[in-house]
Amino acid sequence: MPEPAEIEPEPETIEVPRPHPYKARKKTLPEELPRVELVHDIDEADKQCGCGAPLSKIGEDVCEKLDIIPAVIG
Repeated sequence: MPEPAEIEPEPETIEVPRPHPYKARKKTLPEELPRVELVHDIDEADKQCGCGAPLSKIGEDVCEKLDIIPAVIG
């Protein structure tokens, strides 16, 4: 009879597919669509530090969203 140390099952290997190394980029909206620029800004008085030094812009978020306007039957 074989010893228990000799009957060890072999570990199974499972291969997992790798995801793509890049994200799929969204297509830009056509240029003929109307665009509305919306800027959120603070007052000029709030653009200065308490010590009197001017604050600097540290970032900006830009996005395009498509608004769907339902058809009107008239």
